[in-house]
Amino acid sequence: MSLLISILITFLVIILVLYLINMLPIDGRASRSRASSSSSSAFYRC
Repeated sequence: MSLLISILITFLVIILVLYLINMLPIDGRASRSRASSSSSSAFYRC
């Protein structure tokens, strides 16, 4: 029963995150992709 509840909570959190990402302006998406690319380049530098 607790496993079912945890799966349900995880599902709701994923939906909430996707909704917030869709609500963000395109500038926020661009800055976030830029940050992820810089972090990946730092990972390659290591």
